Amino acid sequence: MPSEKVLKQKRALIDWIISMFKNYKTVAIANIESLPAKQFSDLRAKIRGKGVIRVVKKSIILRALDEAEQQGFKNISKLKQFVKGMPAIVFSNQNAFELFQFTKKNKSKAAIKPGQTAPEDIVIKAGATSFTPGPIIGELGSLGVKTGVEAGKVVIKQDVVVAKAGDVVNQKLANILSRLGIEPVSIGLNITACYEDGEVLPAQVLDIDVEAVKQELANCYQRARLLALTIGYPSQDIIEELLSIAHVKALNIGLNLEIVNSDTIKFLISKAEMQALALKNKVGN
Repeated sequence: MPSEKVLKQKRALIDWIISMFKNYKTVAIANIESLPAKQFSDLRAKIRGKGVIRVVKKSIILRALDEAEQQGFKNISKLKQFVKGMPAIVFSNQNAFELFQFTKKNKSKAAIKPGQTAPEDIVIKAGATSFTPGPIIGELGSLGVKTGVEAGKVVIKQDVVVAKAGDVVNQKLANILSRLGIEPVSIGLNITACYEDGEVLPAQVLDIDVEAVKQELANCYQRARLLALTIGYPSQDIIEELLSIAHVKALNIGLNLEIVNSDTIKFLISKAEMQALALKNKVGN
């Protein structure tokens, strides 16, 4: 049985976690499994000022989430399914997407180790290598990689997928990938889900291409703007342009019908002068 001191420490930690839920806009669950201590220390320094990160036992996090929901944090217990590996909990006043992008940008590439699973399809790409002909040709061939020799160096003839996402990488493949300088692993804080405004957002929802989304929104705006101009739909963004178009159309009607007003008078006088000049020239001839 845990001692009274240990129980008090656990109770204090749960209470602290729940108090942090109240003080921060976003809560994230992360997995720091395979994250080296130095990289974790560097990340903790970088996140300082943007939020707080703490490694907590899985059982403590699960209990804190249950109690937090009982205290009115709607749906927060749904984060329990995302507490995996070696969990850490992050508190931030950034929104969930900003926090996820921040951690994503602060990841670094690394070689994959034997026994690790491929995070994505691992491809050995076609092209020249730094290897001279030798055992490496047979080693690559055993992986289904077609090779040749050009200018005294081993050349890979075509792209080959040597491991699918989720495959466990063995010692032989890990060694070859390392020798080729292929680093398929991203080292950093792996956020599995975030909680914000009563909603749980999994990593696959948060992992978006920000620039692509910005460009798509800009394209949508331009298409909507063009449509509004075409059908004459008044809105704050285009009202000045619609008024300008309407003014030009009204001016053209006024000129065609020779309606005299402050806008048309100078054009009508100029037109009359040109007609008079043309008549004079014609009579003079």
